[in-house]
Amino acid sequence: MTNLFVLYQWTILAGGLAAVSLALLGAQLATRDRSMQTMCVGQGAMVGVLLALGVLPEIGIEHSDLIPFLAAFGVSAATFLFTDNLAVARMASRNTAFAYTFAVLLAVGYLLSSLFPALESHMAQVYFGDLATLTNHESIATAVASLLFSTILVLGWRKWSHQSFECALFGEGSALRQSPGRMTAFRFLTLSMLCVSVQFLGFLFTISLLFLPTGILSRMRTKGLALHLTLCASVSLVASVSGFLLSLNYTRLPTVPTIAICLTLLSGAVLGVERLVARPARRRADALVPVEAEA
Repeated sequence: MTNLFVLYQWTILAGGLAAVSLALLGAQLATRDRSMQTMCVGQGAMVGVLLALGVLPEIGIEHSDLIPFLAAFGVSAATFLFTDNLAVARMASRNTAFAYTFAVLLAVGYLLSSLFPALESHMAQVYFGDLATLTNHESIATAVASLLFSTILVLGWRKWSHQSFECALFGEGSALRQSPGRMTAFRFLTLSMLCVSVQFLGFLFTISLLFLPTGILSRMRTKGLALHLTLCASVSLVASVSGFLLSLNYTRLPTVPTIAICLTLLSGAVLGVERLVARPARRRADALVPVEAEA
């Protein structure tokens, strides 16, 4: 086990930091009811990466990480603007609009892989992800970017959360009118995180870490935003590291699906323990009510 830590130290660090940053971002996006739109934007980032990886060799440009990121950012930004206009124009059926947008982008991704045969291996990598194949350079780049994203989200968690609740209560239009700079900064941060994560860690890793922890842990009876964010980040970090090491020990297990299943089980275990602990406390509180009433 020690040898695995040494051999994959940068990959483990990159996966853990990315898991934390995505979990913190996912809690904000879920509060804003942007889950389906985020899936479309993530799929748009995937199309941008595949487009760059397919076109670059055809025009004689050597592979680099910057051009696929810029392509992913451009396509995902266009997808965000398109879906945002759909959401405003058709509030009653916006999930349907997000669904058919996702389907079209998914078809475009597979079409690109067919047009450029060299993309077949990249298609599986970008969609399902495989942390074990990351180079040290890619792992360090992901770790640095994820650390920056996590720092921004942690230091500004109160203002991001206040903005998220304002969006949930009054809509993003109200938040945009009151603080356009902050809203633009959050959108830029979201797009950047999605593009980095999809490019290096895959679409499945990105979506799983965004919405699995906050979706499951939001069912806890013990409320508190700081507690929720802390648990989401902690569970995601543990699941990312343990799932990756488990897949290395059992080579037939794919890395990212294993991480997703570990995240689901661990989040469910935290939820179960919390309910077992909270139930006796609630019973004791209910038992004290008649006594206090008689007094």
